[in-house]
Amino acid sequence: MTTEAVRLSATDVLMEQIMKSKSMSRVSKSALRSLISRIEMLQVGAGETIYRQGEGGETFYIIGAGKCRLFNYPSGGGAVVELGSLGPGDTFGEDSLIRSTPRSFSVEMVTDGTLACLSKEEFDKLFREPMLKAVGINEAKNLEAYGASIIDVRAPSEFNRYAVGGSRNVPVNEVRRERRGFDKQLTYIAVSDNESDSALAAFLLTQKGLEARYLTAAVADYMRACASDDLDTLHLPGAATETVIEIPEEYLSATASIATNVNPNPLPAVATAPGPEGAPGAVAAGAAPPGEVAAADGVGAQMREEFARMLKEHDNELQHEMHVMRVKIRGLLTQYQNRIFELERKVAELQQAAAPSTARAAANG
Repeated sequence: MTTEAVRLSATDVLMEQIMKSKSMSRVSKSALRSLISRIEMLQVGAGETIYRQGEGGETFYIIGAGKCRLFNYPSGGGAVVELGSLGPGDTFGEDSLIRSTPRSFSVEMVTDGTLACLSKEEFDKLFREPMLKAVGINEAKNLEAYGASIIDVRAPSEFNRYAVGGSRNVPVNEVRRERRGFDKQLTYIAVSDNESDSALAAFLLTQKGLEARYLTAAVADYMRACASDDLDTLHLPGAATETVIEIPEEYLSATASIATNVNPNPLPAVATAPGPEGAPGAVAAGAAPPGEVAAADGVGAQMREEFARMLKEHDNELQHEMHVMRVKIRGLLTQYQNRIFELERKVAELQQAAAPSTARAAANG
């Protein structure tokens, strides 16, 4: 077998591994076939820097083989911050392409490896368009009412100032390495005051195999919209156009009007007294006139119709209140989960800080 044949065979194996990766799960088969012909394979060595923090970025990378580390330098100076490591099937470089900003971290190979490279144009066509789904305020409220979870990707300082009730804070730069607390049965909505940050977070969540959307509005605008909601409005998702069922106010005035036209005392049966032959009978004393009885029958029918409509509308209101209650309960559970995650993170940080001292103590012992 020639060297060229060996190289092509190895490339085929790498391509097969890439196509089976989670990152490719949302890419159509036709797009994958197109990808194979357009992708560029790059051989890299251990210690090689793929790109540096602050550089411009026009390339998206998929790891075919090998391992790399992600790190950055704090803006105020200080030690390098390790952001994690990536292996076969993982991707990087999408942050600059989605946010149209310089690279936010550096990438360095830990081992020899192979990277599949895509231009921004190909990335937008094969990944961004099929994977990124934007939602407006109304659609986000609908999704949340039916169980979607809000992920706030702003910095913790901003999240602590104000946040959507029941939302979970995972800063956008930590979404990539956050692996706990996500449920594949839920839909996640990424929110921020910067739409491109929300879009990046939704993309990364989708790459994890989750159903994710990003909100096109700022957090404060969404909170104001939610605060102005009435419990007598139910938004139903799933239709080609948004469907809104409202509990009408007019039934209150209608029923009040009916009540004022009805004698609180039951009307007696109509009785007639004998009259001259061929003449209509006279209404007996104490009996209601026929016209009044007919009017009462009409009012009664109207009352029955209004009562049936009230029952139907009340059922809609109860359904909405049940959805709201579920959202509130889920919000409380999310708050407890967030607290647990914070405690676990602090424990991990303390353990990491104590590791050198423990190692020295062991060595001295």
